[in-house]
Amino acid sequence: MPDKLSASSERPSSEEELDEICRAAYNLARKGNSAEALELCNWLIADDATQTAGYRQRAAIKEYMADIDGAILDLQAVVAVCLDEPADFYSLGILLLKSGATVEAINAFGTAIEIGIEANHHYYTNGAFLFRAEAH
Repeated sequence: MPDKLSASSERPSSEEELDEICRAAYNLARKGNSAEALELCNWLIADDATQTAGYRQRAAIKEYMADIDGAILDLQAVVAVCLDEPADFYSLGILLLKSGATVEAINAFGTAIEIGIEANHHYYTNGAFLFRAEAH
C-alpha cells in the first residue's frame, strides 16, 4: 500500500493486494481516520481497474460513518456498471431501507433475487426475499 497517494502511486497488481488496500481503508475509518480512509478509496476510484472496488469500499466506510445517503450514491455507481452481483443490489436495498426509500429498496432486493436465481446463488436471494417482504 502506498505511503503517500498520488496518481502515479503503484496500483494493486492482484486481487489479494486490492483486498488488502480495501481492508486497510476500512480499518483506518474504524480507528477514526475517516479522511485518510476516504482518500484511499478515492485513489482506487480514480483508476478504471480498481474503480468498482473503490466505490464498494467507500460505500462501506460511508455507512460506517452514518453517511447513508453517500453510501447509497456510491453503491448506485457500482450497480450502474456491475449488473451481475447480487451482493451489490442486496446491500443497496438495505441502505435504501435505512433511508426510508422503501420502493427503491424493494426494487433493489428484486434485482438481487433475479440475479441470485439466475446464478443459482441463494445466499443473497434468501435474504433479499426476507427484506423485500419486510418492506411491503
